[in-house]
Amino acid sequence: MKCFAVISIQCTIFFVVTSVCLVAKDWIPQPHGLLKISNLKLSESIKTAQNTLQKAPEDANAWGNLAKVYHIHGWEAEAIQCYRRATEIVPTEFRWLYYLGLITYKTNPKEAANTFAKAVSINPKYPAVYVYYAYALRSTGRLKGAEQQLKRAKELDPSNPFSDLWLGELALADMRFNDARKHLQSALNLNPKQSEAHAVMAQVDLALGNKVSAYQHAIVARQPTQHTEMNDPLWLQLMDIGVTSRWFVERGKRCIGNGNFERAVTELSTIISAAQEDPEVWLNYGIALFHTKEYSKAVAALESTLTVIEKTDEMQAKTPKKLDELNYLKVQSHYHLGRIYYDTGRLSKAISNYQQAIQIKPDFTEVHSRLGMTYWKADRFDEAVAQYKKAIEIFPLNIEFHQNLAGIYWQGKMYDQAAEEYEIVIKHDPLNEQALYRTGLAFFKKDMLDEALSYFQQILSINPKNTFVHGAMGIIFYKRGQWQKAIDEFQQVLRLEPNNQHAQKMLEQLELSR
Repeated sequence: MKCFAVISIQCTIFFVVTSVCLVAKDWIPQPHGLLKISNLKLSESIKTAQNTLQKAPEDANAWGNLAKVYHIHGWEAEAIQCYRRATEIVPTEFRWLYYLGLITYKTNPKEAANTFAKAVSINPKYPAVYVYYAYALRSTGRLKGAEQQLKRAKELDPSNPFSDLWLGELALADMRFNDARKHLQSALNLNPKQSEAHAVMAQVDLALGNKVSAYQHAIVARQPTQHTEMNDPLWLQLMDIGVTSRWFVERGKRCIGNGNFERAVTELSTIISAAQEDPEVWLNYGIALFHTKEYSKAVAALESTLTVIEKTDEMQAKTPKKLDELNYLKVQSHYHLGRIYYDTGRLSKAISNYQQAIQIKPDFTEVHSRLGMTYWKADRFDEAVAQYKKAIEIFPLNIEFHQNLAGIYWQGKMYDQAAEEYEIVIKHDPLNEQALYRTGLAFFKKDMLDEALSYFQQILSINPKNTFVHGAMGIIFYKRGQWQKAIDEFQQVLRLEPNNQHAQKMLEQLELSR
């Protein structure tokens, strides 16, 4: 959700000589501290918006646009005054009502609920307004009304990441545990890594007596949350006018989340300089450069993140919250440095950075997984196995971890252990051909031919053109002396791959054996 706290910014641009408030009319709301603004772009934004309003004091758009500048830069009280004036001039303009509700739904939910009610009567098809309307209603104890708004939000936008989550929370509060589980499962189907949904699901499963499932969801809830963004074009328009470092970072993060890494580099490079002392700026710049494969620049940016954090550690006392934030930035820096070094073949440096990330955050499953993969590539078999076992211990529901561990066992010719992991994969992904094939081969190597055939036949029901499976079944029939069945399988291989030499040789051998 959005937060509109006032941000203090260390800025190295220019100091404004003339205060904005010297030229503004006294009827225009003036935020405290305008004299101290040192960000030239912000000063110009305020000056332009105020000048426009001075020329057209009865123009709702002029009031609303000044409100947006105040709003996004943290001057909430003044923004609220401007939004209210805009809604008085044009009471039927949806966006000014929406923004007024958006800025008040946490601090004054009763007023926000009334504002949102007016907004939805004007534009009943804007999904995000129902989510905030529900939040305001819930905050004032009107739970049934909140539930109705969330259902409407879901109806308009089924991919909304909050509708089912909050419906689940409301059902849990009302002790409707089965309804809660249904909503939360829908939320997790949309966003499997949404930690908030896992946390509530753990409570629901515990109430239903599903202790194992509750424990597994509680483990996943400890991971950083990942979910799709809510569809909210008006919020994006508001974000786009931010000219302080915070908003360049937010836009950069949004671009990274949307996969638009080139745009993220452009946004973040605007505020990058040798004097930049915000580690979050450096981190996100490094992540964007990593994804555009500008590896040397990415390494420099990520190392700058760690350098700035180290300076901060030396200069400032930390609250627990601040320590958590800095540790998160450290972990992400080491994690992405590890990925860069892995991708560029510098495995020892990748291992070192992954290990440093784990020292700070021992339950970061993705780092354990990637460290295991790096050990595997470096032929350090036992250490690779240990890392994947640790990842699975923390996050047993991650099927990719089981598949990778199975692959390591397979490469190490530990076929029984590999088959155990592949069977876990098959349980969750019954169409996984590699898992089925290798499990069948593991039984074949132990001369358990009926079991092997069972797995191979499952593959052919999925993919009847799998030549490896036809060949393997041909060998099983050959070993059993079932010549015609063996011939049929090898002939099928040749129909699919006319130049398959192994099938040709087996058919020649079968002709001699008959």
